[in-house]
Amino acid sequence: MLDREQIQTNLPEVAVFVTLELSKSAWLLAAQAVPSGKASAHRVSGGDVEGLLALLRRLQAREQRSSGREVAIILGYEAGYLATGLVPEGARLKAA
Repeated sequence: MLDREQIQTNLPEVAVFVTLELSKSAWLLAAQAVPSGKASAHRVSGGDVEGLLALLRRLQAREQRSSGREVAIILGYEAGYLATGLVPEGARLKAA
């Protein structure tokens, strides 16, 4: 098990942390940007992968404009959900 210091050193300095609550009718997102601290909540129609990816790109671009640096997206979602369609090209997934 990793201790708190190990976890903190493995995180990117600039990122948008996103959690997803997934259902058939709607996907609810909560986002928190680091280091700006900007927080937001969003709703996407259930199954709208393109809409979700567009939203993630907008959140990433907003933080990139603010920080002037490359921004990672850290995405958490329900473990039982098949997220194959949610993984953009070049993205890395790690199960925790």
